[in-house]
Amino acid sequence: MAQSISMREIPLFALLPSEYKATIRQLFTSRTIDPYEVLFEVGSPVPGIYVVLSGALEVVLAGSDMAIAKISRGQSVGEMSFLDQGNQFASATIRNGFEVTHLIECKREVLEEALRQDHGLASGVFKAIANMTAIRLRETNQKISKQLEQGRVKIDAFLREMEVFAKLNQTKHSLDETGYNVVAKMNAVEEILTRLLGQLEEGPLKEELGSAISEVQGVIFGETQSIDRICQMLDQLDQYFENLKRVVQGGSPVKVRGDQNLFKKEAS
Repeated sequence: MAQSISMREIPLFALLPSEYKATIRQLFTSRTIDPYEVLFEVGSPVPGIYVVLSGALEVVLAGSDMAIAKISRGQSVGEMSFLDQGNQFASATIRNGFEVTHLIECKREVLEEALRQDHGLASGVFKAIANMTAIRLRETNQKISKQLEQGRVKIDAFLREMEVFAKLNQTKHSLDETGYNVVAKMNAVEEILTRLLGQLEEGPLKEELGSAISEVQGVIFGETQSIDRICQMLDQLDQYFENLKRVVQGGSPVKVRGDQNLFKKEAS
C-alpha cells in the first residue's frame, strides 16, 4: 500500500497556493493506527489534522456504534475544528477499521504556531478549510436529498402496494352499509314492539315490553354513535395518510379535519 502522498492528492490542500504546499507538508509527521484504535472521541478536543495514506478511518456519531462514513486515502479529518476557535471539540468519534491505517498528522499546536508566524499561510489554510467545508456541505445536502427521494419512492410504493386508501374507503363503505342495515333492522323491531305495546292491556307484560322497547332504543342510539365515531376515525386515518404523502413529496401537512380527540377517547 502507498504510504506517501503528494499535496495534489489531498483535496483539503488542492487549492492551496503552491508556495505554501511544501511548508504545510513539512508540518505533518507519519503515524500508524492499529485496528479499531480510536483517534479521538466525540466531545474531546481535536488534537490536529489527519490525512489517510492507506486503510480507512470510520466516523461514528454520539450514541451509536455504527459508522456513518469512511475516510479513505487522501481524505482528511480534524480541519473543521480550526474554523471555530471557541469550539475545538469533536462532533463525532473517529476510529480505525479492521486493518492497520497509515496517516500523516499535523498537531494543533504545530499548525497554530506556523499560522501565527505567516499570515499569508494562515489565509491560504483557512480558505482551504472553508472551501473543503463548503464541498462537504454540498455533498451532505445531495446525499440527504437522495435519501429523502428514495424514502419518498419507497413510501409511495408501499401505499400503492398496500392499497391503503382503497382499503380505507372500502372499510368505510362496508361499515356504513352494515351499520345502516343493523340500525334499520333494530328500528323495525322497535316499530313491531311499539305496535304490540299499543295492543296490550295494562299489566306486567305491558310494563316488561315497554322496558324492552326502551332498551332497544338505547341500543340503537349507542350503536349509531359508535358506528359514527368509527367512521370519523377512518376518515381521519385517511387524512393522516394523505399528509404522509404530502410530506414525502416535499410538501407540508394540512390540518386534520374533525374531532382531534377521537383516538384519545378510544384509548381511554
